[in-house]
Amino acid sequence: MKSFFVVIALSALIALAKGDDVKEKFKKTAEKCKEKHAVTEEEIEKLKAKDTEFQYSHVAKCYMACFLEEGKILQNGKYNKENALVMTDVIHKENPEQAAKGKEIIETCAKQYPEVGEDQCEFAYQVSVCAAKEAKKVGLENTDFFAK
Repeated sequence: MKSFFVVIALSALIALAKGDDVKEKFKKTAEKCKEKHAVTEEEIEKLKAKDTEFQYSHVAKCYMACFLEEGKILQNGKYNKENALVMTDVIHKENPEQAAKGKEIIETCAKQYPEVGEDQCEFAYQVSVCAAKEAKKVGLENTDFFAK
């Protein structure tokens, strides 16, 4: 599926320091989150492949949540939709049509998952799956932050 990492990629970018390369920042965030959450290489490969059918471990879901935390989209156990909306403009600054699609996805998934709940790792996973499915529906272009 396209854009399994849409929400996660958005969050990685919102924490960008001026002058940092987007892909480089994403890689640094991935390394930092992997240090915090010992996700397996198999799960990372499944994430890269955008496999929404794979049964991810709770650790892998926490790895996803780490991206949202790093991007200030998950803050103090709460979802910050405004930061996610801003980030879609950053990712798609050259293509307002794609930015609009990204915002549509964020709004849709925020309605489906309005509360983080007790397990922010599960929340991050569910929002990511929602984003992947919605991206396919609206035709959001795939942004591959794993590309070298």
